[in-house]
Amino acid sequence: MLSFVAIFTPYQIAFLPFQTYPDILRWLGFFIVDRIIDFFFLVDIFINFRSPWMSESQVIVFNQWDASKRYLGGWFTIDILSIVPFDLFLS
Repeated sequence: MLSFVAIFTPYQIAFLPFQTYPDILRWLGFFIVDRIIDFFFLVDIFINFRSPWMSESQVIVFNQWDASKRYLGGWFTIDILSIVPFDLFLS
């Protein structure tokens, strides 16, 4: 999924300039695929809040509160910014 986004997003920006909301019927398929991908990334965010991790002593640790704190202090900001549909806000 990440490979698709890494390849398709630059292509979309460079070669599909007609993607405006008044003209959404021309690119409705791309819009739907983008929103489905965003949904899967959102599900991934919820999974990360409940993911166990390996301690330094090689023991699998799961504590939902600690997992949430670890995720909020790590990748959460990048993950949430990656699914915000800025194009909706900027148009």
